[in-house]
Amino acid sequence: MTSKRFGFWSVAIGSMMLLASACAGSAGDPEPASDDDAGDLACGCSAGQVCDETGACVTPCAENRDCPAGEFCNAALGICRSRPDPTDGDFDPPFPTDGDGIVGEDEKPEVDGDFDSDLIWETDIEHDSANPWIQTEPRTLDFGAVPLGDSAERTLDILNIGAAALSVTDIFLLSGSEEFILTHPELPLEILAAGRESITVAYRPADRQADTDMLVISSNDPSEPNVGVPLYTAIKELATLRVEPDPIDFGLVRLGRSSLEVALHNDSGVPLVISTLALDGESDAAFSLGGLPARVSEEEPLVVNPVSAFRFQAALNPPELGEYSGTLRIVSNDEAEPSRAVALAATVCEPEIEVEPPALDFWGTDIGETRSETATLSNAGCYPLELRTIELGPATTPDYAFESRPENGTTLNEGESAAIVVRYTPDGEGFDVGAAVVTANDTDEPRVIIPFEGDPTPPDIEVVPPELHFDALSAGGTSVIKTITIRNAALGGLLILHDFILEAEGTVFYKASVPVDQLGPGQSTTMKIGYQPTDTTPDTGALRILSNDPDPEEAETVVPLNGDGVSDNQCPVAEAGTGGNVEPLDTIQLDGSASSDPDGTVTTYLWEVTDKPIGSRAIPLPLNAVKPNLFFDLAGDYTLALRVLDNEGAWSCVNDTVSFSAVPSEKIHIQLIWDTDNSDMDLHLVRPSGALWDGLEHGQPYPVTSGDCFFGTCKHDYEPSGNPVNWGGCGKPSLDIDDQNGYGPENINLNDPCDGDYTVYVHFWNARTAGPTTATLRIYVLGAPRHQETMLFPEEHKLWDVAAIRWINGDATILDHDLPLLDDSHGQ
Repeated sequence: MTSKRFGFWSVAIGSMMLLASACAGSAGDPEPASDDDAGDLACGCSAGQVCDETGACVTPCAENRDCPAGEFCNAALGICRSRPDPTDGDFDPPFPTDGDGIVGEDEKPEVDGDFDSDLIWETDIEHDSANPWIQTEPRTLDFGAVPLGDSAERTLDILNIGAAALSVTDIFLLSGSEEFILTHPELPLEILAAGRESITVAYRPADRQADTDMLVISSNDPSEPNVGVPLYTAIKELATLRVEPDPIDFGLVRLGRSSLEVALHNDSGVPLVISTLALDGESDAAFSLGGLPARVSEEEPLVVNPVSAFRFQAALNPPELGEYSGTLRIVSNDEAEPSRAVALAATVCEPEIEVEPPALDFWGTDIGETRSETATLSNAGCYPLELRTIELGPATTPDYAFESRPENGTTLNEGESAAIVVRYTPDGEGFDVGAAVVTANDTDEPRVIIPFEGDPTPPDIEVVPPELHFDALSAGGTSVIKTITIRNAALGGLLILHDFILEAEGTVFYKASVPVDQLGPGQSTTMKIGYQPTDTTPDTGALRILSNDPDPEEAETVVPLNGDGVSDNQCPVAEAGTGGNVEPLDTIQLDGSASSDPDGTVTTYLWEVTDKPIGSRAIPLPLNAVKPNLFFDLAGDYTLALRVLDNEGAWSCVNDTVSFSAVPSEKIHIQLIWDTDNSDMDLHLVRPSGALWDGLEHGQPYPVTSGDCFFGTCKHDYEPSGNPVNWGGCGKPSLDIDDQNGYGPENINLNDPCDGDYTVYVHFWNARTAGPTTATLRIYVLGAPRHQETMLFPEEHKLWDVAAIRWINGDATILDHDLPLLDDSHGQ
């Protein structure tokens, strides 16, 4: 019989040998099952197991560490078994126990009797509620898996369910293991009836092996003077670190920033504690780490929870081509590899496109003949070259065509090449221009132009100005636009390829207009570039003009763009005054004196007419005055804009506008304008029952009564009173202007018409210049436009019978005569 104090750790070697002999038919130590062992084959046992007398597969053991998780080593049998229900001495029937949890060969708890032991677990005295009666909660303490360097605590309650006071005289570990630590009140410990006291058991593992022990509590319980509480632990769980990728290899990369995601995996069931995570001092400075905590140290470790991962970025920003290396140092609580060195590596190189020959020569090809030429594209770099697009320039003449070419997206590895074959069939019509344009992932040459030289005279591109500079714009200002001129200074055809490439397009510089892409000898075109800064930082950009100019320095002409950003100076504020209604031929004074500058003074005023009636020649005079004069030569609507300049050289951010309407106050207002200079056209209005040219040689005393109002009868300066013609009850017409020098206007006004038809004529008196003249006539009734018509006069001395104004009951109807021009020699 095994000793009660030490039998918990005894190894029944003899029993193991008998079991192995019965199972395998041989003596000696247990051997793993094999395919050649007939006994084990009958059981179907796996490696490391044997079959017992019942034919079941079991694991031989000498101690608990030999058993799978969840099992313990039955020392009496020498095999691993599932843990039985523990015993603590309070289950008398049907098997009185000694409280140590030891089971016999029959898998039942051992019973009390005459034992060779210095501890008495139970006596023959039956439990009596009048006596002290000890119990524990719980009956076992299981610490599970505790990693090295960590600890776990469990609490055990000692209860007295008897009526008499319970005196606990001793609490100790049966094996005295230093990995279990007891904390309890001072002994002896008195526990009254129905009372309880707690003790603490801590477990701090010193190795990775599972541990067991027995906590013994001695008291004055007459039935159970000693109670045993089994202590269990599992095999210690180890933190594990797995780095992915390992090594951290960027492979073949290009200049510029590259990054890789790195994951620190913790595949274990306990926290992974990382106290160092950094590049060592020998690593290339091009490497860096991102996405890490501000500090990783023993005091502030990075903790990766069980079965999870922490991810961060390893970055590479190389200054030049070459090989780069480094080492990532990781210190953690991974017991298998507490200090880890993870290599970093990268090879930095670039693709490099080469074209041979740089231009395709088709000179000497006869009309109707077909000729093919080949250009070879090669990758002289170590990084794969991607040929993204291979196309003919957009303005290439149709005599050129691809015979063969690589597919877009073709990749050339280091040293590889591909061919472009171009076919040329000149038809003799005009000059031929063309080029192949290749775009690739070569940073230095993202676009390669292969000109086609089919004309003996090459083009020559000229760009003026060679660069653009934009002064600072005031805060809140709009954009500024400047112009570039592109000219072909030679006899060959100039071909602009791929529009015009504007670096930083869509930000502060933009293309306000795009010119033509093909220029003949001596031809030129313009392009407008806008600048709209967003902050005070100076801006830079470039306009790249790709052409078929054979000069390598001009095939890609670069126009630098520079802007001074947004100025701290605030925009001046333009105030153009108040508009309103005026009458035709009025002259008013505009007023911009209310304009101001919040941080300076206004120094310059600039007026502009942005809208006016067709044919009007109205303009503020002088244009740069604070209060210029404006003559309203025609009836209609006028709008003027004012912008001002301050003492810092900044224009107003927003123009201010003012509007006027020139509305005739007379009941009938007739307006004539024409489109030639230094010519004389005349307007006539004939009263009802009147005659054209009546009064040309009037010689009558004033007021004149002739029936035709025109330059010979109706001029204001003919009579100081200003009313030279008097038609009695049919009104007093007046010719306000007699324009003899071109363009007009001439106006006739009538305020008190009588009922009847008034006829309107236009006579071309004197051309003075060769060529036709177009006249425009407008009729206003009661201040509103009623009729407008134009007529082309091929020569002078022609008469246009325009229309009749039928006045009835205070309003008019316009009767368009729609007649051809008549010869009329008056004025010769």
